Amino acid sequence: MRILIIGASGFIGKNIINSYKNNNSKEKILGTFNTNIIKNKKFLKNINFIKLNYFQKNYQINKIIKFDPNVIIFSGWNSIPDFSKKKSMDNYNFASNLFKKLFKIKSLKKVIALGSCYELATDIKTKHFIKSKINLKNILSKRSEIKGISFFWLRIFYVYGPYQSPKSLIPSLYKNFISKKELILKNPNLAHDFIFIDDVIKKIKFIIKNEKLKSGVYNIGTSKLTKVKDIAYLVKLILLNKLKKKQPNISNKKFRGLIAKPPFINNNNKFTEISIGISKTLKYLKKINDNNKNTI
Repeated sequence: MRILIIGASGFIGKNIINSYKNNNSKEKILGTFNTNIIKNKKFLKNINFIKLNYFQKNYQINKIIKFDPNVIIFSGWNSIPDFSKKKSMDNYNFASNLFKKLFKIKSLKKVIALGSCYELATDIKTKHFIKSKINLKNILSKRSEIKGISFFWLRIFYVYGPYQSPKSLIPSLYKNFISKKELILKNPNLAHDFIFIDDVIKKIKFIIKNEKLKSGVYNIGTSKLTKVKDIAYLVKLILLNKLKKKQPNISNKKFRGLIAKPPFINNNNKFTEISIGISKTLKYLKKINDNNKNTI
């Protein structure tokens, strides 16, 4: 099987790539990157990369066509968190035009595109982003149906883990702790449906392998809400090595927040315990921090 990952240098894209690094199976992977540089551009014989600049006409489409993918994972969206009308339209136009060419690939059987939980919200700040995402979903769904290609649109909720933006919640909390700065949370009682990146990758790989799963829009979340202040509390306990086996009760469905509801990808209902996911994320952040110290 040949899998094209568009946006391989992003948060989710990097984790998908890493899930195939030690893979002994016959999958061949081609990842595209935009402005972010991937230092090791070849992990194994089955993984390669090409540069695909979102806003230039010459984006090596011939190399993609030559790769002849059976599955495409679209995780690219440039300039997040810039939700402006211009950036949103630029991303929509790029993706729409790119897929006009990609849908001509005869071997293509399945497209998995990553949406956002923001599609279920009514936030004036993200209205252009949401509109562009929904328009892209609609056009890709229609083109897939015409071509007889399976199409999956995944609304990803508040995913966290290694390779996440340094400005995200847990990396910011970690930086704050090691810098010994006073912790100030703007919205401590705000609750989100947090899902660990490994669980998202498992869902994506399940879709790739499952031939009976019906095309459609699916929500990728845990259906549990956790307050921001409880995330901060867990980060502090873990970094101080005071986390006990019995976890504090930090999930409560009475909290107000954006939460994942059906339809789901039901390969299993098991999700990484949030304290374990945070521990793995902090371990990664510590490794990066230590490496940066050694290079100074």
